[in-house]
Amino acid sequence: RTLFSLFLLLSLSVTTMAQQNPQTLAYEAYLTTDLKAWQEAYQQLARAYEQSPAPSLQLELAKTAYGAISTCFANEDMDAAAEWVKRSERHTDDLLDQQPEHAEAKALLAGIYGMKIALKPIKGMVLGPRASRLLDEALETDPNCALAYYHRGTSAYNTPAQWGGSKEAALAAFQQARERYESGDTKQNWAYLNTLAWLGINHHALGQYTEAQEVYRHALQLAPDFGWVKFVLLPETEAALASN
Repeated sequence: RTLFSLFLLLSLSVTTMAQQNPQTLAYEAYLTTDLKAWQEAYQQLARAYEQSPAPSLQLELAKTAYGAISTCFANEDMDAAAEWVKRSERHTDDLLDQQPEHAEAKALLAGIYGMKIALKPIKGMVLGPRASRLLDEALETDPNCALAYYHRGTSAYNTPAQWGGSKEAALAAFQQARERYESGDTKQNWAYLNTLAWLGINHHALGQYTEAQEVYRHALQLAPDFGWVKFVLLPETEAALASN
């Protein structure tokens, strides 16, 4: 009976997942760091792309594969992260072959290079400058590209100061990314929530704990199940506030 119950629960979970659209699956995958949900979202998009190979679907495939990378890092599965990096880069390169001036694709490729550097820091000497150029080109094409500002923020945040990194510059970029996401549709937008998380992290790193707390609380108003903020980031900031 116990085995049957477990099988039934698993079957219901798989069926429910299959009934959700890729955007919802990706959103929930991000909130709960669920690699299976990322995989299902990716597979649904891949099937749709096979039937109708539109550039917009190619971009969604690339972004979904990119989103899965962060979950692999959270789960400390570097081999899986490397595989998702390859998928995301392949789709992004294919899109840029079709549309060389696609701003969001250039911004995404810069982010992919950042993930490749995280996996093998020695690649930073070559890929770092390439990523920077891609972000400049993306913002020249589209000054309102939120993804480009987000990746400019992560680059400035994670680059050592002696190599041009700056927490202050990162904060400005994250704030610009937030403004641009909020000028559009933020419903079930995991990239927007990710921007809020990193904005809060940046505030915390600068000792701006009240500002970080405000950002995290806003994120949880939008997504109460945002585990990274709820169980890790906000408690760290509240502990820092309490100790001041």
